[in-house]
Amino acid sequence: MLRASSLSRDAKVFRSDRKEMPLPPPPARPVNWDDLRLFLAVARCGSVARAAPQLGLSHPTVSRALSALERSLGHNLLLRSRSGFTLTPEGEALRDRAERIEAQVAEAVASNQTPIRITAGGWISRFLAQNMAVLLDDGPPLEIVNSYSFVDLATAEADIAIRHRRPERGYVVLRALPDLAFAVYGRPQFADIARPGAWQRAPWVTFDAAQMGFQSGRWLLREVPDLQPLLRCTQGVNIHDAVRAGVGIAVLPRFVGDADPVLQRFSPSLAVDGGGLWLVVHEDRREAPRVAAVVDRLVALFHHHRRLFQPDD
Repeated sequence: MLRASSLSRDAKVFRSDRKEMPLPPPPARPVNWDDLRLFLAVARCGSVARAAPQLGLSHPTVSRALSALERSLGHNLLLRSRSGFTLTPEGEALRDRAERIEAQVAEAVASNQTPIRITAGGWISRFLAQNMAVLLDDGPPLEIVNSYSFVDLATAEADIAIRHRRPERGYVVLRALPDLAFAVYGRPQFADIARPGAWQRAPWVTFDAAQMGFQSGRWLLREVPDLQPLLRCTQGVNIHDAVRAGVGIAVLPRFVGDADPVLQRFSPSLAVDGGGLWLVVHEDRREAPRVAAVVDRLVALFHHHRRLFQPDD
C-alpha cells in the first residue's frame, strides 16, 4: 500500500513529464460596422472612459469589445497607459479605413433619404398629388417637379419623367401609360355656343402661345383656325379654375372635367393627336432599387385608373 507522500511524489513526477499544450486561440469572428464604430469612438475620445458614455455603454463593455476586436484582427490597436492610450500603426491604419467606411455609410443613409424626383405637366402632377398616399406608402420620399418643359434626365434634373410625347433620342427606357382623353367643358350657361358650329364665337380659355403645341392646343388650332382666346394661362390648374369661375370654356382632360360637378361636358372625347403618356427613365437609373420601385408603383397606379383617363362613353 502506498503512503500519501509516495502518491504525492509520484504525481509530481507524472506532471513534470507532461508537455504543456498552449490553448488554441478563440475563433476569429467577422468584424462588423458596430465594432468599427466603437473603435472610432474610443480613438476620437482618447480613452475608454470618455467614449463609453458617448456610446451608451459601460466601461467594462467597451473594454471587452475592444479586446475582442484586437483578437479578431490578430494585433494590438492601442498602446494603453495611465493617461490614456496611443494608436499603434495597425490602429492608425484601421482608423483611416473605418473613417472611409463611416463616410460611405453616411452617404448611403443620405441617399436613401433623398426624394425621388418625378417631373410631369400640370394635369398629371395634380393627379399624382391626389394619389400621393398610395405612392408614398412604405416607399421613398418623392418630389413632384411641375414642368411642361423636357427636363434632362441625363443630368439628374429628375429621376422619372411622365411625358405627353415619346422621346425620340437619348438613352432612356420607356413604359407606356394609358392615353389621355380630352373634351370641351364649361359652366351650363355656355351650352348654346359650346358646340361645333359655334366654336369660333365661344369664349375660350387656353394655354399661352408657347404651350399650344400640346394635344389640346393642337386640336383647338385645327378646329378653330382664327382662335382668339379670351384668357391665356401658363398652368392647367389656372385654366380649370377660370372655367369653374364661369370665364369661358376650355379643353380639359376627361379625368379633370368629368370629376368636377360644376362643369358640363359639351363634346365627346376629342380626336387629339398624340394623346399618349410615356413614363421615361434614363437607362443608367433604371436598375436603381428606389427608382425601380417608384416606377412600378406609378405604372400600377395609372393602369388602375385607366378608365379615369379613357372613359367608355
